[in-house]
Parts: sequence; C-alpha cells; structure tokens
Amino acid sequence: MPVGLTQFRLCSCVSLLILAQYGWASDSKIYIGAAAGSSSYAGIDDLFYELGGGGEQNYDTSDSDVAYQLQLGWEISRYVAIEVAYSDYGDADSEYRYQNPDVNGHQVSSSAEYQANLTATNISIKGMLPLGDRFGLYGKLGYAKWLAEVSWNETLYFDDRVDTRSTGSDDVDGNDISYALGLDFRLTDNLIVFGEYYAQLTEYEDVAGNTHDWFDASAVTLGLRWQFDVGVFNRNGPQSQYGNRKLTACDDKYKDISGAICKR
Repeated sequence: MPVGLTQFRLCSCVSLLILAQYGWASDSKIYIGAAAGSSSYAGIDDLFYELGGGGEQNYDTSDSDVAYQLQLGWEISRYVAIEVAYSDYGDADSEYRYQNPDVNGHQVSSSAEYQANLTATNISIKGMLPLGDRFGLYGKLGYAKWLAEVSWNETLYFDDRVDTRSTGSDDVDGNDISYALGLDFRLTDNLIVFGEYYAQLTEYEDVAGNTHDWFDASAVTLGLRWQFDVGVFNRNGPQSQYGNRKLTACDDKYKDISGAICKR
C-alpha cells in the first residue's frame, strides 16, 4: 500500500477517535457547508508546454475556472473542529498552434487542445477564533487525496490534410497537504456565511524520478454553512429530541403516575 494513502487513512482514523471521545459534548456541533468561487492553477502552464513541446508563444492558456467545495464538519468546541471536504478546482485548458509554411516545399502545421482538472478529498483540523458574537476567523490544515485528470487532442496537418491525430487521457493522483484561511459571519443561530481561501499542494514524481507541482491549485470562494447542535440528536444530552430539556418522571405529563415518588 502506498505510504501516502496509509498516512491519509491513519489521519482519518485518529480524527474519528477524537470525534468519538469528544463529539457528544454539550457544546459540540455538526455542520454542512457548500461554497463556490474562482480557482487558479499555479504551474499548469509548464505541463501544457511539456505536452506540446513547443515555444510558450504558441499557446493560449486559461488557468482559472469556477471551483466549488462541499464540507462536513464537527465542532468539538468553539475553537477546534474536524472537517472533511470535497473540492473541485474546475478545468484548466490550453490551445496550441504551430505552422511552418515551407518544409521542403510543403506546408506543415499542427494544433492541439489540452485540458486538466483537479479534485481532492481531504480531512482537516480547523482552528477557530471568535470575534464577538457574530464574526470569526479560522484556519485549516489538512491532508488530501487528490486526482488530476489530463486529456489531449493533437493533430498534425500536411498541406492542409490531416496526417496524424492523437487523442487520449490519463489520471495522476497523490497525497499532499491542503490549507485554508477564512472569515465567517453568523446570520442566525444555525446559518453562517463565510469567505475562504484554500489551496491544494500536489507534488508529483514521474517515472524518471523528477518532481513536479503542475497541478497545485487554489480557490477563493463564498459559501453557506448550516450548523446543528449535537444535543438535538442525543437523548442523553442536555437538549433531547423532545425539546430544549430532558423529560423526567416528575414532568406534568406523568404526574398521575409518579406524583407520589416526586413528592418524597
């Protein structure tokens, strides 16, 4: 089993143990969230240039797109949470054009289209700093399993006729660090709006032993988070599913049965 995958699973198990130990505390909360915004790929140009094997001036590259993220988290306290997230950084693409009008009396040209997409599933430790009753700052440090999908469509023309064509796709995956910084604002007791910058590192080692960070990506997003008090789901917590307090044998509902006991 790859070392990176083992570390990812170990981190997940440790986090679950922490949740099991502290998750049912009276001040813990569960939340779900979703965010969307703009992404940016830091080194994808280098990948496209290597695939095409041509000069930089022959490329028309777009290294940004729409990104989105889905979140599931557990606040252990007001200051610490554990979060699992799925992120899609959108597509980066490039078009390559080259033409040589005179190769032994013939015109030779080529064109190519390249596309890459990065997704990641990560688990993070989240540190939170409340700023009054409504505002808060937070930071996240996590470990992610990421997947980069790369596709290409290359065509060589000889005197305006198709000579050769190559199409295909490939997947590259790995495990690396993710991190985030954010600011949130509490609209209601349960609904929170937040702005976040998050980034995924993607150091990749090819078959020749060379390392690349082609797929490193980041995103700036705006999102909503819905938060639940854990006690609502816990019969034994300070807030049961029957209301804002636990029912006892001495409640009015049962006074005819237990009145004698409760008067002792």
